[in-house]
Amino acid sequence: MIGVVCSGGADSSMMLYELSRTLKQIKVFTFVLENNRPYNIIKSTDVINFCKGKCDIIHVINYIPAHLSIKDFIENHQSIFEDIDILFTGHTENPPLDEVPPSTESNRDPGIDKEILEHMGNFIAIHPYFNINKKGIVQKYKDYGVYETLWPLTWSCEGSEEQTKYYTVTCNECWWCKEREWSET
Repeated sequence: MIGVVCSGGADSSMMLYELSRTLKQIKVFTFVLENNRPYNIIKSTDVINFCKGKCDIIHVINYIPAHLSIKDFIENHQSIFEDIDILFTGHTENPPLDEVPPSTESNRDPGIDKEILEHMGNFIAIHPYFNINKKGIVQKYKDYGVYETLWPLTWSCEGSEEQTKYYTVTCNECWWCKEREWSET
């Protein structure tokens, strides 16, 4: 079975949309980190509902303890992924360093060699967008004709509950908001 990680962010949502156009069934994994990102359930569900008419979607929500990363969780909980052959992610390349302040995830910077295929226990993870930045993702939304419909459902902000009025508005201050703003220029 094909799986995809969907946080409800712009990149993973486009990955789900692209896969839903060609596959009959997809298992979607949404990860909710104990110490942040409670909005992932809401945002990913909105995106999944948008994509549901195209294929059968099985939505699996995983709560991850604060001491684990998503990658560690996957590696430590292989049984959750036992029916997955390939897991797609929407990880993208960071914008050029001279256009947006550097991200804390420097392993995504332009010019860094990034492995698109990764063995994770009993399946392969594929990161097809590793060499595409968010401007390229915005172009995909426009090319598919879903910029006005799917794009607004996505959420990239990592501002606090207070900054986002309990995740109802973006903070416009975090790195992810700045990347998203840059992508639309």
